[in-house]
Amino acid sequence: MKRTFILSIVCLLFLGTAFAEAESPAPEISLINSEMFGLTSTEKGVWKIESSSEKPVLTATATQPTIIRTTTQFGQFDVSIKYALSKGGKASLLLKTDPKGTWRRCFEISLLETESMDKMLCISASNDVINRDFKLGRGYIGVKLYQGTIRIESITVKPVLSQQLFNGKDLGNWKTYDVIDAGVNENGELTVKNGNGSLETAKSYGDFNLSLDVYVNGEDLNSGVFFRCIPGEKMNGYECQVHFGFLDSDRTKPKDCGTGGIFRRVDARKVIGNDKEWVNVYINAVGNHFAVWVNGEQVSDWTDTRKADPNPRRGLRLDPGTIQLQGHDATSDFKFRNIVIEEIPAREFVKPSLITPGRIDEKP
Repeated sequence: MKRTFILSIVCLLFLGTAFAEAESPAPEISLINSEMFGLTSTEKGVWKIESSSEKPVLTATATQPTIIRTTTQFGQFDVSIKYALSKGGKASLLLKTDPKGTWRRCFEISLLETESMDKMLCISASNDVINRDFKLGRGYIGVKLYQGTIRIESITVKPVLSQQLFNGKDLGNWKTYDVIDAGVNENGELTVKNGNGSLETAKSYGDFNLSLDVYVNGEDLNSGVFFRCIPGEKMNGYECQVHFGFLDSDRTKPKDCGTGGIFRRVDARKVIGNDKEWVNVYINAVGNHFAVWVNGEQVSDWTDTRKADPNPRRGLRLDPGTIQLQGHDATSDFKFRNIVIEEIPAREFVKPSLITPGRIDEKP
């Protein structure tokens, strides 16, 4: 037993080294929020948010296996979980689980018991380690509790994004549509003024992670990040809205869909961020499912159940399409930076799960 523990710690330190070396321009996003938004479980009522906690803590107690997972599939990423597990408890972090629900086909990291339920441990794994032995491509992220009690303070994901869509120098590989003034300022930021018009990427993308920072230089201004657009057609795609207005001093009441909402499909569940400050928007698109995080918190989770159609205005578009940045009207005045994307690889068939311990970092 003692020998097993020592070997585990060696593996943990290896995982930690790989995690520290991996750097991505994308910010960390959180998988836990006060409403368990973006999470699903077949065992209703088992997984809960502690109402007494200052920040959301996901909890569960079980005598038989229970799983909670994301509704979003991820491709390449680093991941970290901060948790406490009761004595005699058994649980695992599941990475890239099979979309068909075959939980054996995933990368499973065993979680160790903690000294107490008030002392959290942190386990991290890098994208390199996750993909070292099995290249799973894509899948959900989840937690499986076999028995005992678990408290999870955070699960954070840092997508690995390597393709720069904007070089900070010029508008190479971008096409301009209609009445729009676009350029690059002295700080290397992409500027979009006036409208109605847009900027379009030269390349098309199907399933992807996209991260960018946006600055609204005004009040009550409207823009959007369009994706899977029909190439050569102005803003004919899905639209991730950019608008920070809300009604009745209530951020859960977006004025115009809300930043991170999918325009004309689903509103953001709350408005995060403000005009005249830099705000990060992260978009995940896989198949007919779309999810958006703003400043690391998930605000939309939508599945397009319409019949397939090459035109996204009429139905589900699965074909790759371009990315477009919108100048909505004559009042438009926006800045963009750190525009990075990564295509999400297809799911691959793999052998049953690889079980390995993760790195432990005790936090004060």
